[in-house]
Amino acid sequence: MVEAQRAAEEGATARREAERLQAEIAATEPPAPHPSRVELTEKATAPSDGQSDVFEQLTQLAELRDAGVLTEEEFSQKKTDLLARM
Repeated sequence: MVEAQRAAEEGATARREAERLQAEIAATEPPAPHPSRVELTEKATAPSDGQSDVFEQLTQLAELRDAGVLTEEEFSQKKTDLLARM
């Protein structure tokens, strides 16, 4: 019985130490950078493999608009730019 209690206490101590170390690591890791609006827009409008796939780019822009990254005005401007390249 004493051995079981000792094993349980050691397990609890090990869990607390693991949680402490995880919290310490999390506190020292820098947060992942968020891409800027310009970076996301440029990625969505960049030609893929040398060829411009306008439909795919418009879809990506629409997703950015729907996610609130682009305003309706910004989406419309980029859409106009893409369609003008055709």
